[in-house]
Amino acid sequence: MLAARGPGMTASVTAQRELPMSRWARQASALIGKVRDDEQRDDLHLRFEERAAICEFDGKLPRAEAERVAHDEIVAVLEAQQRRASTLASDER
Repeated sequence: MLAARGPGMTASVTAQRELPMSRWARQASALIGKVRDDEQRDDLHLRFEERAAICEFDGKLPRAEAERVAHDEIVAVLEAQQRRASTLASDER
């Protein structure tokens, strides 16, 4: 249980059990987990969560569909980075 206290207030909040991850969230997490750079990995996790939230709340999509959209964006970002890296590598030859 978490407790919040401040001037004139006391509140208790029971931590909620996390929901199981969707297929898309698991796949995105697996892809992101392969990224070596800690900062980039954190940025990709944040990007996934933000995109899914925007699609869910602003786009009125069900959470699983919102996570599919976010997964597809992560895949596109990682593929673009891989293309840039391979282009740089071929330019150095």
